[in-house]
Amino acid sequence: MARSRADHRASCRPDRLSRLVLRPRAGTQTRALESDRPRRRNRVRQRRRAVSATYARECILVNHLAATEANVIAQHVIEHASPRGAGGILPVGRSPRGLSVRVVREDGSEAQADEVGALVVSSAHVSPGYWRRPELNTAAFSTEPGEPGATRYLTGDLGRVDHEGNLHFLGRKGSRVKIRGQSIDLSEVEAALAACPGVVRSAVLASSEDPQAEPDKLVAYLVVDQDTQRNALVIRRHAAKRLPSYMLPSAFVFLDALPLTATGKIARNALA
Repeated sequence: MARSRADHRASCRPDRLSRLVLRPRAGTQTRALESDRPRRRNRVRQRRRAVSATYARECILVNHLAATEANVIAQHVIEHASPRGAGGILPVGRSPRGLSVRVVREDGSEAQADEVGALVVSSAHVSPGYWRRPELNTAAFSTEPGEPGATRYLTGDLGRVDHEGNLHFLGRKGSRVKIRGQSIDLSEVEAALAACPGVVRSAVLASSEDPQAEPDKLVAYLVVDQDTQRNALVIRRHAAKRLPSYMLPSAFVFLDALPLTATGKIARNALA
């Protein structure tokens, strides 16, 4: 694993790299590909949601959504010249053959185009369940009526399908909060912050001065590279180009590293 910016640049040299699979927050570190012209076609694949970054035109960019329980749920090949979506977030595309994804409302009915709802995956290749976790299996898996051999999996994610039929991943259901009457997806705020120059990782929490009161502000926890000044005002101005004012964090905390769980996810409880 590359431990420094120089090591990372060396590992991303086009003559050494033909395919790269990475998580979104690592996207800002792969911009070494910008300055070098690949000698052969490179493929860069990002999981979950896209981070705004520029790559050499010879790179094939693929944004996809995947889960351990269902493997690849959808994928989208990104055209370099295509316009970016709202907030700079790209769709995760369409489902592969043999798998279907629906967006449903809380009552289980199917959502309309561009309506946000829960993602439901149906396939004969979905996981049979979690090992010795019957309570989780009951909540997440069920048989798919009318499709013999298929399993329905409730992913716990939010999304929408646009009028072109492309799926857009909008984060986990638990990542949506309400601040002063406005519904906010924390993952969308994190994506906008991650797209700011110099930001390596970001996490956003809803908070309030009174622990017993409803959250009334957003707090951003940021890790920036060594060449970037820890200036909250500058980062807020960059984020304001992608986010409406009610989604902008009102406080910024700079850290050398974000606390992580054993599985590599952000330990949000340690930040609160």
